[in-house]
Amino acid sequence: MLRQRTLKTSIRSTGVGLHTGAKVAMTLRPAQPNTGIMFRRTDLEQPADLRAEAFSVVDTRLCSTLESAGVRVATVEHLMSAFAGLGIDNAHVDLITRAVEVREDDKWARVEPYDGFKLSFSILFEHPVFERSAQSATVDFAETSYVKEVSRARTFGFMQDVEALRDSGLALGGSLENAIVMDEYRVLNAEGLRYSDEFVKHKLLDAIGDLYMIGHPLIGAFAAHKSGHALNNRLVRETLRQEDAWELVSFDRREDAPAALARLFAQPA
Repeated sequence: MLRQRTLKTSIRSTGVGLHTGAKVAMTLRPAQPNTGIMFRRTDLEQPADLRAEAFSVVDTRLCSTLESAGVRVATVEHLMSAFAGLGIDNAHVDLITRAVEVREDDKWARVEPYDGFKLSFSILFEHPVFERSAQSATVDFAETSYVKEVSRARTFGFMQDVEALRDSGLALGGSLENAIVMDEYRVLNAEGLRYSDEFVKHKLLDAIGDLYMIGHPLIGAFAAHKSGHALNNRLVRETLRQEDAWELVSFDRREDAPAALARLFAQPA
């Protein structure tokens, strides 16, 4: 009888479920002899294991679906084919499909699995200037330069709020040189906006800094609506708290990292 085989090291991948359309992150881990192929739903509040075996297949419409104690994993046949073709007897397959999200009234912020670094943000201000400016933006750093498209977006505020801020010891260094200032109708900066969507781009800039408080570059997709520093920080804390929703990965070579991270760290300082 041939000796059993497993994986040499862990492998991580992300994609979209063929039939569900849901984003899925998958980690393949080595397993001990006689383990077999074990799927683990780590996205559940109580992670559940499902052994890949014939009697666990409960649905064969267009794919093979495993079920155990009411927990399902669908379309396992393609991965099982790869295991069979490569002679892998034992492996753990950890599946993550759950986003981490925090909310406060109509504000929310979310991070979810994504093979790269992408941010989407939307704002909502009832002011003539904002009505003429984009109030939503998406940036994927696999395709976008932080230096060119984000870094020059300035903070913004209203002239009527300046005195109150300074009385509180805030915005003491703010001026038309480093901030966008508006009155009730228009932008007071003589040169106008640097980007047509500079307001929301600055919110993206803020979010990138808030997310970096996680302690490492983030591989994932961030999305938010009307979020600010407090909600962004809550999201980071909640993500770190839910240890089953993420993992720490490292890359020995830049070309092995997602294109977004390679691009970010290749930019001139």
